[in-house]
Amino acid sequence: MEHMLQEQLIRDVKTLCGLPEGRQVGSAGNRKATAYAAGRLRDMGYGVQEKSFGCLDWEESGCRIRAGKEDVAGFVSPWSLPCALTAPWVCAGTIEELEETDMEGRIVVLHGQLCQEQLMPKNFVFYNPEHHRRIIGRLEAGRPAAIVAITGKNPELAGALYPFPLIEDGDVDIPSVYVKDTEGEKILGQAPGLLTLEIRSRRRKATGANVVARLEGSSGRRVVLTAHIDAKKDTPGALDNAAGVATLLGLAERTVRRPVRHTVEVVFLNGEDDYAQPGQMLYLEDNADAMDDILLNINVDGAGCRGVRDGYCTIGWPEKGSGLLEPLSDRTAFAVMDPWMQGDHMLFVMAGIPALAVTSENLDEVMGEIAHTPQDTPDRISPEKLVRLSAALDRLLLALDEQGMGE
Repeated sequence: MEHMLQEQLIRDVKTLCGLPEGRQVGSAGNRKATAYAAGRLRDMGYGVQEKSFGCLDWEESGCRIRAGKEDVAGFVSPWSLPCALTAPWVCAGTIEELEETDMEGRIVVLHGQLCQEQLMPKNFVFYNPEHHRRIIGRLEAGRPAAIVAITGKNPELAGALYPFPLIEDGDVDIPSVYVKDTEGEKILGQAPGLLTLEIRSRRRKATGANVVARLEGSSGRRVVLTAHIDAKKDTPGALDNAAGVATLLGLAERTVRRPVRHTVEVVFLNGEDDYAQPGQMLYLEDNADAMDDILLNINVDGAGCRGVRDGYCTIGWPEKGSGLLEPLSDRTAFAVMDPWMQGDHMLFVMAGIPALAVTSENLDEVMGEIAHTPQDTPDRISPEKLVRLSAALDRLLLALDEQGMGE
């Protein structure tokens, strides 16, 4: 059975990573991915709902930037609107300069302190620093024709992108591009004049869906198992997060074979890598009056990396429930990690629900070098580890049914 499950889980990973359209929210590939996962769960005997939401799909085919006689290499900011214009440019390196700059109808070139970190999407409810809101607010009030952001390398962003997009937000309607700091000198080294900017991109309305599958128990409480099924544009998304989806599919095949006391809810959230996190917002809306029913969240994201152990952390976990973690006690297979606050488990932590977050112990390497890049391919995943993890989590759920959270 374990060998057959291993073969099935690697098929799941390869299917999700092999969609030619990718799994970006709003894309045809994303809809194929959710339909595939829903079908797998229905075939197991779960009651399955595909909870739809509206979103944006987006595509681009590059940009052209020319300052004076200099061509400047750049990239289209994700979700940017298109444009084709020649206009005067002005620059700002601090919030104070930005607030004093007349940018209406001009191309504003941002650099320096303004471009040290990626700005949070303006409607992102979970974390949005005041100075980010101040920058976006001033840009929108200033009504520039377009934005050119000069950025360096930010190791805190997945893939450690160089340059990185300052703005990644479909709610900002100012066309924008980003360029390397070295390319930006071609602009800043000139006296202000005219800048030509062409952005070839398109937004369109689309739909996506969460997959919510339930195996009903008798206790009136539920354990919610989560993994995000979407991926960034132009990445296969194997570790991030086809591996998590496959692990939960393996776990679902185990739990369906026995009676459960606590309802098992498998949720493939759709939007962790999207600026608006539409699937996460929909799940919170659907459960606004039902979060108290949730006993525990287990979130899997980035697990199964070859050559390293899987890693996990607990947040809000009661001391009396520590015995439930015994299935993860083999230190040759599982590493205890410091809590990390990025990931879908935080939806539950913020509601006071204990969470177990599972990933790979080289999380920093995965996030800094692999995730959100074309290098995030299925060959990085160990199917044996996915099977082992699904078995360990099944034993944890069985112990939870028998013991509770140590009440």
